[in-house]
Amino acid sequence: MTGPESIESLRRLGLQRREANLPQLLSALEHPDASHRALAARAISWLRLPRLGHHLYPFVEDADQDVRSAIAAGFAILGDRSAGPPLLHALTSDPSPTVRSAAARSLGWLRLETGAPALMAGLTTDEDADTRAESARALGRLRWLQAMDALLSALSDSSPRVRQSAVSALGAIFGRPGDEEAADETVLATLRGRLTDPDAETRALTLRALTACGAPDGFERCLGGLTDPNPGVRVTAAVSLRHLGETAALPYLQTRADDPHREAEEQIRRTILVLEGLRSPVDDEDGGN
Repeated sequence: MTGPESIESLRRLGLQRREANLPQLLSALEHPDASHRALAARAISWLRLPRLGHHLYPFVEDADQDVRSAIAAGFAILGDRSAGPPLLHALTSDPSPTVRSAAARSLGWLRLETGAPALMAGLTTDEDADTRAESARALGRLRWLQAMDALLSALSDSSPRVRQSAVSALGAIFGRPGDEEAADETVLATLRGRLTDPDAETRALTLRALTACGAPDGFERCLGGLTDPNPGVRVTAAVSLRHLGETAALPYLQTRADDPHREAEEQIRRTILVLEGLRSPVDDEDGGN
C-alpha cells in the first residue's frame, strides 16, 4: 500500500474497530512509510483489547518518532498494564521528547506504580517541558505522596504547562476527603502562591486544588476569584463555590451576576440558583444574614 488512498483505506479499516482486521493492521506496521506504521499502531489501539498489546512490542524501537509515540500512547488506550517495561524504556531512554511525554502519560493512565521513580526523574530532570508536565500529571494519577516535594518545586517551573500539571497533581494527591494524608500548611501555602500566577489556567487550577484539598480559606479564595481579570478563572471560582455549597457566598455572587463574559455570567447565575435552593427558611426570614 502506498499513497494517500492507501492511508485512507487503512484509516477506514481501523475505524471499523474489528479484531478480524488485526492481520492487515499488523502487516501495515511493517510498511516502509512511517505514516502508515503510525496509523496502524493507532488503529490497533482503537480495538481497546489489552491482550493485543504484545503485538506492538516488536515495534517499540521503530526508527520514526511518530510511530514510537503512537505505540507508547497505544498501550494506554489498549489498557495493557503489562506494558511497563517498554514504557519505562521510552520515558528514560528515547531521544524524542514526543515519545517520552507519551510514555509518561501512559504510565499515569495505566496507574503503573512501578513507573513512579522514572516519572519523578522525568519531572525533575527532563529538559522537555511536555515530558515534565506529563510526568507530573502521571504522579498525580498515581497519588504518589513521595512526589510532594518535587511537585511543590515544579510550581515554580518556567513552563506554564508544568505548573498547571503540578497544581493538578497536588490536588489529586491531597484532594480526597477522609484520607489519612491531608495537605499540610506547606502545601497549601505554596499552592496559594500560584493564585497570582501570570498564567490564568494555573490560577484556575489552583482554586480547584485548594477547594479539593479542603483549604480552610478555600471559600474566601474562591470569592476573590470572582473578580479575576480572566473569565476562565471566574468560571472556576463560581463552579467551586457551587460545589462548596456555602450560602454565605450569595451576596458576593449577586454583585457579579452581570459578568460581561457569557460563560462566567451563566455559571455565576447557576451557582446563585443552586445556593438559593440550599438556603433554609430561617435564612430567608433573616434576610440571608
